[in-house]
Amino acid sequence: MKNPNHIPVWIVSGLFGSGKTTLLERWAAEVAGRRFIFIVNEFAAVDVDTSTLAKHGAEIMAMPGGDIFGGWPAEIEEILRQIVTYEELPEFAETPAVEGIIIEAGGMTDPRGLQKLLTNSHLAAWFNVAGVLTLVNPNRLFLALSHLPTIRAQVESATWLLLNKTDLYEEFQL
Repeated sequence: MKNPNHIPVWIVSGLFGSGKTTLLERWAAEVAGRRFIFIVNEFAAVDVDTSTLAKHGAEIMAMPGGDIFGGWPAEIEEILRQIVTYEELPEFAETPAVEGIIIEAGGMTDPRGLQKLLTNSHLAAWFNVAGVLTLVNPNRLFLALSHLPTIRAQVESATWLLLNKTDLYEEFQL
């Protein structure tokens, strides 16, 4: 592999409507021209996220079908293996190494599953989980924490927890 270090992987999680697409779009604009690959979880019938990120020139791999980490389908492992294979091909030796992978996880995703996948599939030799960024809306957080174990897992495993859309609430509500 061209890059002797592990490729860092960041997970962006949060319930539907928490602002993941907006955050990813800003991230894509920030790293434009660099080798970051966005793996986009596309739950809807119409792929909105991929076209939104593509306008910034981001390298995108779409993962259709909703919750990409639910049961850890073989597709996510295959996408990561494709990245490793591409990086090791001699004809791409002059191509800059991948600097990072950003995975947009579904709203009902337990981010801790990625490390299990990397370990069990031996992909941990190439990738490491650099962090989990979980976006939450103030009005949904406490309800979600008490009724949705997956959201609790997202909050508990977060490296960064972003309380988003705070401009919609009064200070006493926050």
